[in-house]
Amino acid sequence: MNLTDSLNNHYPASVLDRLDPRLRLLAALLLITVIILLQSRPALATVLGGAIVMAVAARPPLTVTLTRIIPLNVMLALFFPFIALAHVQGLQFGVSAKGLHLFIDIVLRANALLITALALVGSLDIPVLGHALVHLRVPRRLAHLLLFTIRYLEVMHREFMALSRAARVRNFHPGANRHTYRTLAAMVGQLLLRSLDRAERILKAMKCRGYNGQFHLLRHFSFRACDAVFALCFVPGCVLLIVFDRML
Repeated sequence: MNLTDSLNNHYPASVLDRLDPRLRLLAALLLITVIILLQSRPALATVLGGAIVMAVAARPPLTVTLTRIIPLNVMLALFFPFIALAHVQGLQFGVSAKGLHLFIDIVLRANALLITALALVGSLDIPVLGHALVHLRVPRRLAHLLLFTIRYLEVMHREFMALSRAARVRNFHPGANRHTYRTLAAMVGQLLLRSLDRAERILKAMKCRGYNGQFHLLRHFSFRACDAVFALCFVPGCVLLIVFDRML
């Protein structure tokens, strides 16, 4: 699997795939806002459970999910001493109850945010995501920038790997020295020059094919009955989460 394929998700068909991508984007934005506003630990645990249920419904590959969740929790674990440890006396460390509770809140909130994004947005193919942004009146240039970036990320990756192989053929061994820094700077500069040259050639080729600054969408999304049912369940659920959080 190359770099572009890893960004263009090919998840198995799921219940969430039947929903309008625009609705999924709006639902993700709403739920992320709610998660940020929540203050109580039971509410955070509840929304994390709901996010896990949505992730199961999205049916993402287990390996893809773990490669995103594990690094986040490893990073949080590294910050545990700076959050939970209250004081140091000699060689004895004291754990603050307040710091420990704060750390648990951070873990719940961070995982809820990540799993929500994976469930509602992460299973969308990149072209579908870009077209959904256009339908939601996001500036076309921003949506096109996203599509072009994903499309040519793999090309730039291949260019950089070619420069790396050429450097190794010339007996380049990276290290913490001036020669390494100069070589890496030259490689980055060469990559930028190649990117600019390729971008100009791509633009000329697209103009020859009638490109006028916008993509004509072949598929237009439609709001269906299943989308209405999802919205009628999702929005009140978010409101209930806020009410439940304020009651605690």
